[in-house]
Amino acid sequence: MKETRQLVAVVTGGGRGIGKSIATGLAATGTEVILVSRNSDELESVAETIAGQGGRARVIATDISTITGVEALVDALTGFPPPSVLINAAGTFGPIHLIVDTDPNEWLRTIHTNLFGAYLTSRAFVPAMVRQGWGRILN
Repeated sequence: MKETRQLVAVVTGGGRGIGKSIATGLAATGTEVILVSRNSDELESVAETIAGQGGRARVIATDISTITGVEALVDALTGFPPPSVLINAAGTFGPIHLIVDTDPNEWLRTIHTNLFGAYLTSRAFVPAMVRQGWGRILN
């Protein structure tokens, strides 16, 4: 008899855009979705949409561009089945100006979200994927 497993997917940037589309698509397949972003209102709206379509979603508002934000995400999932799918869709569009007219802090925020966010979340969830012998990460 083949073992069936309930898929749990963490979707960063799950409140809008590509992350929202991926989250609703995964939920439609029966995957339990963990919606993550800094904007809890957007996440709640997506969770309501998923629930209205018969799916299951949890909302965790945190900033995945920081170590403490990712630690808060991991802590919020304590006691639940470990995610076997991680979708790193969180991202921000950096300043679009001549380089001399940009604020270096805006660029740092962009890099922290787009690069470090994917690194930090992958680093947090890969060990459980290895232990369970299966997992997927999409950046």
